[in-house]
Order: sequence, then structure tokens, then C-alpha cells
Amino acid sequence: IPFADFLNHDGLSEAVVLHDEDKQLSEVIADRDYAPKEEVWITYGKFPNSTLLLDFGFSLPYNIYDEVSFEFQLCWFLFAKGMVIIQTRWFCLQAILIYQYYMVPIYFIKSKWFFGPCFS
Repeated sequence: IPFADFLNHDGLSEAVVLHDEDKQLSEVIADRDYAPKEEVWITYGKFPNSTLLLDFGFSLPYNIYDEVSFEFQLCWFLFAKGMVIIQTRWFCLQAILIYQYYMVPIYFIKSKWFFGPCFS
């Protein structure tokens, strides 16, 4: 869609761009009421930074959909080497308890925390 690249992305926005080929019409459907001259943000989709970068040419400093995948064997290998990888949103208390019990460093990867293989 011409000029759609000029619309800024917000992963939390519910506004979308619709295109009707038969009517040769594109429109932005806003997710809320906007004030005059206020920018309308659309969503390109719920994508991790790797997809945003490859498909749209940008990444976000904080992206709640960002992710890193680990093979199960890699998680056990890292844990055996003294590294805990956390995968939970309410990580603070759990991270402290894990650190105190196992005395191993805990790593933050992008915008999510990842747990080791035997933690959930």
C-alpha cells in the first residue's frame, strides 16, 4: 500500500490499515479517539525484533514480543556451566531466590527473561 510505510508502528496499538482492492481504497481504523494533530500509531503485527528488522527495516529498544529460543540441550549445558536463564514475567523474587540457592549468575536477554531447563 503506497505511503503505509510512513505510518509508525506501536506493538500495543489496535489501529490497523485496511485496503480494498476493488474500491481502490485504503483506510486507517483507529483504536481510540485521537486529538487533532495527534499521531495515529498502527500495528504491523505482534512480531519480535528479528521480524521487524528483516521485514520492515527497524527494531524497537523495548519490544514485549521479542524472544530468543533455546534448544533444551543448550539450556542444560548452560545450567551445568553455572548460568541460569529465566523465562518469566514476575522474575524479580524468583531470580533472587535462584541466585541465593544456586549462587550462579542470571542473564537478561533482550526484553524477556529466560529460565533454565528445570525452572518454570
